[in-house]
Amino acid sequence: MKQTILTLGVASFIAVNANATVIFSEDFNGIPDGDLTVDAHWTAFSGADQSVDVASGVVTGLGSDAEDVQVIFAEASGVYFGIDVNVSDDASSDYVLGFRDGTSNATRIFFDGDGSVITVGVNSGGAGSASAGTTSTATFSLNTATRIVAFADGTGTISAWINPTAGDELTPDATFTNADVGALDGFYLRQGGNWDNGAAAWTADNLILATTFSEVLVVPEPSSFALLGLAGLATLLRRKR
Repeated sequence: MKQTILTLGVASFIAVNANATVIFSEDFNGIPDGDLTVDAHWTAFSGADQSVDVASGVVTGLGSDAEDVQVIFAEASGVYFGIDVNVSDDASSDYVLGFRDGTSNATRIFFDGDGSVITVGVNSGGAGSASAGTTSTATFSLNTATRIVAFADGTGTISAWINPTAGDELTPDATFTNADVGALDGFYLRQGGNWDNGAAAWTADNLILATTFSEVLVVPEPSSFALLGLAGLATLLRRKR
């Protein structure tokens, strides 16, 4: 009987997750402390000095040196990412993360500090993208965990949100359009030169890449997955009775 219940629970969990459109997710908890690129998913594409580290399941060292790292996925158009950041330094504007297209940074997400709060800027790769094409009026605070979500539609539009909720999809905090942004095949974390203050300027955690807005908003706790499976199991048991 126990084996039957376990099988039903697992089957329910698999069925619920079969419709997921997550491309890649990483909470960094399974990566040992030290160089992030020891994990097979992550490679350095610039700098390569092993300065992007993981400590207790959080990416640290961002802003402290020269390394830029990426994770590659199958080429796709219309991709979202969601990531938790915590910025501890209000250095001047620079782009720090975004999507890759082959060997280039196709989209650029900027952090811009004014001495007390941070705004988010968006731009594409290529000429004229050294500064944010559009900057948010919304802000987030220093030393505060913040969810950043961004989207590239594959036809030239890039959007970003600060701590969005489910009803915010049609109202991004910053949007920029440049027709040279097409299909994407990677996500990167960059140590922007203007953020190189000799110490970690920001951290990153709970990355999700997906094809829908809702799936990158929050990261379910392991207990939530368990409850989801148990809910499906309870439904099956009630029907059996």
